[in-house]
Amino acid sequence: MAVIMGIFPASQHFALSKHSVSVNGHHGVVHYDPAIGLSKSILRFVFGLAVVFTWRMVAKKLLYIILPPLYRYFNLPSRTHFVPAK
Repeated sequence: MAVIMGIFPASQHFALSKHSVSVNGHHGVVHYDPAIGLSKSILRFVFGLAVVFTWRMVAKKLLYIILPPLYRYFNLPSRTHFVPAK
């Protein structure tokens, strides 16, 4: 569910970035740009990982709040005997 929620903003952001245009025969993603250097490329990678993990945590908390009432409202099957791990 978090992936589906993240697809739209991610695709919009990518479409507006400079990396989505044709550069030197590469269409789409430019993984490494020599103009920004290795250190900035590594920082970009680390920042991207941090964004992904942060999004996963936020989406998980949000879905734990939103989905149970929706399941009850629409009478969808739920895990009534579910016991969380300790």
